[in-house]
Amino acid sequence: MIVYKIRLLRILFFLILVLGCQNQGKRNDFNKNIENEKKSSFFCSNFSCLEKNKNSVGTIEGIFRKYTPNKIGKGANHMYWDWELLLTDSLSVPIINIDTTTNISIYENKKVSIYGNLFHGIIIGNSSTMEEQRQSATGYRIDAISINIKK
Repeated sequence: MIVYKIRLLRILFFLILVLGCQNQGKRNDFNKNIENEKKSSFFCSNFSCLEKNKNSVGTIEGIFRKYTPNKIGKGANHMYWDWELLLTDSLSVPIINIDTTTNISIYENKKVSIYGNLFHGIIIGNSSTMEEQRQSATGYRIDAISINIKK
């Protein structure tokens, strides 16, 4: 639902800017804004890069695979996620697909490039009450906007 709202807002913003641009000067400003947006995003393939870019939008590369639950400790063998991205340094980050209409299982065991939000915060549980805070886990999660297979 959020993805559709974001996409709709982007489309409306784009149409307003394009239709409102009557001269070349305004079009150049529009192109500069797009270039600045691209520059502000990040590209990561390892965990140290993710730590530097938490809570921002960018591209993350790795191997798309089924989530591998912990073998021991709290939550052992519990499937909190369906998918994760294995990074070059052998660490993995869970993935949530924002576009639930797309079957993302087609990316399994493939090298992919994911454009999305790199969320850092409470990823398991809820922070609304003290009781729930004890049952929460903080970490990283990729909220995937788009996924592309790398060659």
